Amino acid sequence: PQQDVIQQIPNTMTTGPFERAALSLLDRWASDGTPPPPSMVPRRSNGTLASPEEVVESFPKVPGMNLPGAPSRLPKYDYGPDFHRGVITEHPPKPIQNQEYPVQVPQVDADGNDVGGLRSPELETPVGTHTGWSLRKEGFAEGDLFSLSGSFVPFTRTKAEKEATGDPRLSIQERYPNHAAYVRSVAVAAQRLVTEGRLLEEDANRFVDAAMKRNPTDPNVPLRPLVMSTD
Repeated sequence: PQQDVIQQIPNTMTTGPFERAALSLLDRWASDGTPPPPSMVPRRSNGTLASPEEVVESFPKVPGMNLPGAPSRLPKYDYGPDFHRGVITEHPPKPIQNQEYPVQVPQVDADGNDVGGLRSPELETPVGTHTGWSLRKEGFAEGDLFSLSGSFVPFTRTKAEKEATGDPRLSIQERYPNHAAYVRSVAVAAQRLVTEGRLLEEDANRFVDAAMKRNPTDPNVPLRPLVMSTD
């Protein structure tokens, strides 16, 4: 299992709700010409996309959370002189010495969550840090990136625990004074996405229902992604 190989809890957030909304937007665009909302793809021009070195520098120094030493490399390959016409004559292709495509990654906020792209209610009302990458444990090529899976690192429960461990992220206690406040925050974030057309009403209700069933201020409730791919 994935959790036996990676250093942190797997990030099991699902993209299903947003794919459903995207299909509805596409249908309206094709059927009656209603344009989709503006792209939210991270960009360097607005600071939501940066070099890996910049993002590592911005990432919160969370105790016990290791960061990638480098991104996945993208070397430039020679597929032969006719590749521009779709003809591959060099197979396997030959790497071109000292030439690589530049790698850019999403910038993060003070919690280590991506600031760009489509931020779900789980990122707008977080209970931890969600990453799109994960590192392997000792015995499994320790420190190497593990496939395309992500990691989840929960916040501390209390301010006292945060200060004792040196975690720079706000604790659950500091973010949500009670369960009702947490549910309200999820509901506001979900409704904003509905208004923008990026989330269907029924999926917004699923986020709110999940928040009502899980009280992150209760120390007996495990902190995990809110709406998971296994739900």
